[in-house]
Amino acid sequence: MKRAAVALVAACLAISSALADWPAEKAAFKAAFTAESPVERACAVKALRDFDHPEGMALLLESYSSEKDSEVRQALADVMNAVTNVRARDVFRDTILKHPDAPTRARYCALFADGRMLDRFEMLRFLLRDASELVRARALRNLGPSDAALAADAAKLVEDPVADVRMAACGALGNVKSDEGVPALVKAVEMEKLAEIKWAAGDALGKISGQAYGEDAALWKKWWTERRFAAMSPVEKALWKGGEFLKPRFRTLLEAYEKAEASPVAGGESMRVFAARPISLVTYAMLHAGVPPDDPDMKAGIELLERMPLSQTYDVALAAMALADHDPKAHRERLAEIAQWLVDQQCVNGQWSYGAWFAQNQPSKPKKEKKSATPPEKTGSGTTAEIQKIPVTWKDAIVRVPSGDNSNTQYALLGLRACLSAAEIPKASWQRSLAWFRRTQTGDGSWHYGSVGFPGKLPGWGSMTAGGVSSLVICMRALGMDDELQPDKLKTQKEIRAAMEWMGANFSVVANPKCGTYVYYWLYAVERAGMIMGVAEFGKHDWYKEGSEMLLKAQAEDGSWKCATDPMADTDNDTCFAILFLRKATKGYTVTGPGKK
Repeated sequence: MKRAAVALVAACLAISSALADWPAEKAAFKAAFTAESPVERACAVKALRDFDHPEGMALLLESYSSEKDSEVRQALADVMNAVTNVRARDVFRDTILKHPDAPTRARYCALFADGRMLDRFEMLRFLLRDASELVRARALRNLGPSDAALAADAAKLVEDPVADVRMAACGALGNVKSDEGVPALVKAVEMEKLAEIKWAAGDALGKISGQAYGEDAALWKKWWTERRFAAMSPVEKALWKGGEFLKPRFRTLLEAYEKAEASPVAGGESMRVFAARPISLVTYAMLHAGVPPDDPDMKAGIELLERMPLSQTYDVALAAMALADHDPKAHRERLAEIAQWLVDQQCVNGQWSYGAWFAQNQPSKPKKEKKSATPPEKTGSGTTAEIQKIPVTWKDAIVRVPSGDNSNTQYALLGLRACLSAAEIPKASWQRSLAWFRRTQTGDGSWHYGSVGFPGKLPGWGSMTAGGVSSLVICMRALGMDDELQPDKLKTQKEIRAAMEWMGANFSVVANPKCGTYVYYWLYAVERAGMIMGVAEFGKHDWYKEGSEMLLKAQAEDGSWKCATDPMADTDNDTCFAILFLRKATKGYTVTGPGKK
């Protein structure tokens, strides 16, 4: 026995003893690795010294792929994990990820068991997306408590088309015990058709939660809602409650729309347009309240925005904002259609009015661009490659309304801004609006409603001023005047400086300055102005801090908002505006300071 042990040690030492070059060490290793005894093969692995290079890594991987003994594989894995040579690590990654044989790639997955390997997260993330279900399932079985960073990747595989992968994904999420996997597991308990996978999802949820609800989807949903709510920040809680309030309100609106849609032609179209009016705002607010994309109400809202008649400026603009934030690529043609409608509806003086009440008055759709045989060139951002913009045209022949109002106008410009992700807007549209807002700003820096019947010297008020300065910046940005809008130059623009000074001097979160009504409409205008200009304060007021503190106190138990001091307050509208303010829903250009997004 002692002689055998001595001989074994001697053999190991012989391999590593003064072998100056890799070919000799490689040959000695391969000879020793043919031994029938796993102990001898493991010893041969441990005796390797000159392996930290690409050829050494290739030899180790080749040996691992054919080895059946777990202890020898462990020894090989330990040596591979000690490799630090950059080119050798490249060989490690390429050999595993690009190996043409799926069963071999699956065997390599075991290298990452028990938290091993320097490249663990990177490699497992790729293996979890492998084309072979064998590899995906094997990679999932490596996940454990230290792999929370991969929980989202594993959660996607709970809906894999292959049952074995779905089963492995449930097991992996139960081992990881991360809340990130809970929504997918709850959905599996509710929707999975195979009993064993449904059970596995419930078992994984039990490991995460410590609860024993088995396959009762209703109890798991209730538990998850309570757990998620408890972990939320005050703002997130308010947003969630607001979204839950809006969902049944949305269903009521949708029911009214579908009823009007089924009405006889005589009067039916106007009824349908009227019924659709609040849906854009509510859908946009639900999206920013965090209602999931696969929620039935969210899906129904987005689907309706894709097909409803384009009739009223507010609703069309808000539809564009919702669709662009939802998925600009998926809604590309609809966004271009909306952009053309808005451009066609612009008034002679650069404003917008309420729009066309009837479908037959809708302007024409944009012409579809000719498809090029050459694919678009990719850019660093990927934008050009992902979305080819559809050109929108300015039509001089259209008989336009002379003027509109600044309320419709600010929303129309927000809508056009949202459409920029899918459409090329003619400069003439931006130029006319820019000229209008520059021409009509009052002497103290504010704006008023600015429609026919309102005298030019009418004092300005809060919501129109916030909307006016936002509109000014949107137009300037669209016309390429970015240099003039950098944070250090912003206050050198006299119109912008005057508006900001007015807002700072008159700022309030409990009243619409110089107006009194439409308080939450004003708050949402403040949010847009702050985000679009990239400022955290108006005067000495941190607009987000003051507004959010007020809104968190004002929210009703049912999740809604309604300004108690505003005679024009509307619960649905106020709830939507509060959500959009709290979420900072408007995409900014640059935000600096304590209120940044």
